[in-house]
Amino acid sequence: MPRRFLVFVAFIINVIALLMFGPSKLLGLPRSLGLLVSGLALNGVCIGFIFTPLLPEILYVVAKEEGFTKDDHYLNDTASGIYNVSYALGTIIAPILGGLLRDGVGFAWTCDIMAVMSACFSVTFFVGNVGCAVFKNFGPDPKMEELEPTEPLIEKGKGKSRGSEKEEGGLINQSTKNAEEYTTEK
Repeated sequence: MPRRFLVFVAFIINVIALLMFGPSKLLGLPRSLGLLVSGLALNGVCIGFIFTPLLPEILYVVAKEEGFTKDDHYLNDTASGIYNVSYALGTIIAPILGGLLRDGVGFAWTCDIMAVMSACFSVTFFVGNVGCAVFKNFGPDPKMEELEPTEPLIEKGKGKSRGSEKEEGGLINQSTKNAEEYTTEK
């Protein structure tokens, strides 16, 4: 199953989880502990299926847009940086906006608003990234094979990571040199 389709399905299920968690005033769901716990559990499962496929997808997009090859060691650094900065911004902004919404309209309406926003994002994500062509091919994702490394990350018995011997001023060699200089100075 393509990663983008998996993210789309997880967002749709997350809409249902948010409506259960509120419980939804839009749907007139009754307040019950079972509904709240079910919504929380479903939300937790969906979050795993949203965040986990995103880093490989970012790797693919960064490689494609920035012209990296699959063996370029800067690819993981760039993609990981984008992912972590985005995640950190979300953890800063989300509680502030969620708190303001909760104070303004109440918890149930906040969950309804977040469910509607998640549904809107799901539709936008589907139209822009997934498209109807995804239903034609549910086999393995060819993009995963496209970015697989051609050599092992760590050479057996040598303890060197890929790319460390390629250039004298590389990140790994430079860090090792800096560490050696620091320990010999003292």
